[in-house]
Amino acid sequence: MSRTFSFIAVLLVVAVGMYIYMKQMKAVSPAGVEGATANPRATVDLAGVKNDMLQFARAEQQHFASEGKYLTLDEMRSAGDTGLPGDSRGPFRYSIDASSSTFTVNATYTGGPIEGVPRQMHVGPEMSISME
Repeated sequence: MSRTFSFIAVLLVVAVGMYIYMKQMKAVSPAGVEGATANPRATVDLAGVKNDMLQFARAEQQHFASEGKYLTLDEMRSAGDTGLPGDSRGPFRYSIDASSSTFTVNATYTGGPIEGVPRQMHVGPEMSISME
């Protein structure tokens, strides 16, 4: 009788553990993340693109603080800014629209259609990423 009770207790503990594990996986899975997809590669690319865009935005703010103007991506590269990400990441291509008073970092998706992957992402001086 005690062996049966022990076996049932082990099964119950395993079931509770699996339930908690599944809840945790849902919380960190792509479906639980805004703008993420079920495609792991696309999810990694999206996270990297967001980080790259914020890095471009920080570089723009530093240039504005030191020079009093915002620069395009080509101008930043020609100014010797070596801490910038590349011009693309996977199927995303970067561009920067700059004026004397503001800037917008753009990431354009050029790959095939994947559910949950935005075609355009933008970030400006407010450091907030918007997706279309």
